[in-house]
Amino acid sequence: MGQIPGRVFEILSEINQPKKEIKKLFPSGKANVLTRNYSMSADELKKKFRLKDGGEDFLIGSQTVRGFQLWHCRRSSGRK
Repeated sequence: MGQIPGRVFEILSEINQPKKEIKKLFPSGKANVLTRNYSMSADELKKKFRLKDGGEDFLIGSQTVRGFQLWHCRRSSGRK
């Protein structure tokens, strides 16, 4: 079976109160920010939460059936 191109992420936590949680989850102030169908762009999220590009962790924002959500993620190899 062939592999599907793309990136695979492991969700470490769902962020429910961003203003309180972002500083704890990203103490270095660095994160790779991605958005898909989110109310803000990645650059807007970085500016809002004072984050800089870098590090191994990702802040991913997307719209789901429950509304707009943020997750703290880390890149995974995708293989089990």
